[in-house]
Amino acid sequence: MNFGEWIRYTLTKHKKSMAWMATEIQASQSLLTRWRQGSIPRTEYFLRVCIVIARLEKKPLQDIVVQGSKTMGIIIHVD
Repeated sequence: MNFGEWIRYTLTKHKKSMAWMATEIQASQSLLTRWRQGSIPRTEYFLRVCIVIARLEKKPLQDIVVQGSKTMGIIIHVD
């Protein structure tokens, strides 16, 4: 599952749309579409998405950053 698919999957669980996320992170829907197609987000948008997902999932931001990073093949070990 890539970054864009991870977003879509998470939003679906919470009955939210990709359009809703685009508004939340102040981005165009086409940007989110590119992520679903495999593009990697800029750091600023990655963090914005993680903040929104952390709120939805009611989990610490650190956990969501680790999870989101994995979708891009980046493994972060947090103690």
